[in-house]
Amino acid sequence: KHFGCVRFVYNYFLKKRIDSYEKDKTSISYYEMQAELPVLKKNEKTKWLKEVNSQSLQVERLTFLSTDSPRAAKNVQSVEMLNIT
Repeated sequence: KHFGCVRFVYNYFLKKRIDSYEKDKTSISYYEMQAELPVLKKNEKTKWLKEVNSQSLQVERLTFLSTDSPRAAKNVQSVEMLNIT
């Protein structure tokens, strides 16, 4: 369960980062992600994120900023299917 939630959060913010860059060549910051995570957990479609340890999701945001995996871009489609934004 933890792994799936962490993977979802990673892919969610990867999609937001890609969209932000394509739109106006900017990137979202750690603080923007930090502010959005509680909102994401309150969203009806993603409230299941509250079921796991919050520290796991917070560490994933730090990992996201330190590494960019080209393979992860393929997983953005799973986030797009939820149409959260």
